[in-house]
Amino acid sequence: MDSLDFAADVAELTRAAIRLGNKLNGLYNQKCPTSKEFQVFGREVKAFSGVWQILQPCLEDSRPFLSPYCMQILSRIRSDTKSILEQVVDFTDNFVLEDRRATRQAEARTRTTFIIWGRRPVNDDRTHRIGRFFTDNDLSVQRGQLLYASTTLQLVLTVINYARTLPKSGVANRVLDNSNLIINEQNKAREEIRKREQRRRNPGVQPPQVRATQWLGKLDLSPSETDASGEVRSSPFGRLANCWVRPERRPGSTVLGDRSDVTDSDSRGTSSYRTIINEPRAENNARAQEMQIQTQQVQNLNHQMQELARQLHDVVRELRDMQSSVTHYRRERAESVRGSDNAKVDSTYSSRQRDEAEQESKRQMPRDRRARQCPPASQRQFSLPPSERGFSRASSRISYNGSIDSGYE
Repeated sequence: MDSLDFAADVAELTRAAIRLGNKLNGLYNQKCPTSKEFQVFGREVKAFSGVWQILQPCLEDSRPFLSPYCMQILSRIRSDTKSILEQVVDFTDNFVLEDRRATRQAEARTRTTFIIWGRRPVNDDRTHRIGRFFTDNDLSVQRGQLLYASTTLQLVLTVINYARTLPKSGVANRVLDNSNLIINEQNKAREEIRKREQRRRNPGVQPPQVRATQWLGKLDLSPSETDASGEVRSSPFGRLANCWVRPERRPGSTVLGDRSDVTDSDSRGTSSYRTIINEPRAENNARAQEMQIQTQQVQNLNHQMQELARQLHDVVRELRDMQSSVTHYRRERAESVRGSDNAKVDSTYSSRQRDEAEQESKRQMPRDRRARQCPPASQRQFSLPPSERGFSRASSRISYNGSIDSGYE
């Protein structure tokens, strides 16, 4: 499997472990002391995910760092621990459903039988359920396997760190002579998990689906080899580094045992070990330089894209300003056209009123003329005929006796 694909699978496993750890921590209740076991179990699962997170950068490197043998060990651990986490998740989900149902029944039973039997705390029932959960499912095996996986991954990290910072001086190598203590603890953990996997169980308990003892065999505990000057020529970590780390990724591979005199035959004849690995190392260096060039090109393209995006933003802002100006101009133009239309309507209306007034005045003009030509009877004056104009105006008086006196002045 490719290291990058394996790193993606490890990331998925890490997320699943974190979710399970949070779920187990959520089952802890301060009122129930027995539930603290869930909190401890959740911390163990999160510690397991943390070790994978520390190891993940070594897997994401484009240049392989770990040997195929070490990758095979890690692949078995990832696959088996994934099965363990899935099994624990199923057990936990079933317990949550059973716990909720039992809590409701206990509360109802407490309310109905309080007078007769007295109050029984619900936490007592939950304590019994938690103990039965860890006993019936035999989670001690799964917890031991996860702890053994964590210690194995920590050992791999220790060997990787040793291979990266391998000292070249014999004085500094004397400090690393205590590596057999860690190897001894790893072998003890393997023996303990082997006993847990092989012990006899209750009839209703299923046997473990995973055998953690198959991940890694018993490690060599032979003491470190030193030369006459006291320099460590071969230590337990050195032997593990020879098996788990690629030779080209070890800066001080010449001090890891007697590997400097290893020879191999090729088409050009007999060559030393370091001469053989020079070609893949040169290829890896060329590939790394090419990746750096491509990374620089990608950064330049990103800068260009940012500059183009900035220019596009300026153009869009100018277009918005122009659009607002055009909208304002159109609004003013519409208002001016509306004002001219209103003025035309007003002028048309006033001219129509003027025409109507003139027509009305023309209709009334003959009446006024007739009225002036024919005054009313009270205002009419009668004139004497021309034959009587020489006489004085006659006056008429009407006496009280009804006679009429007329005379000439």
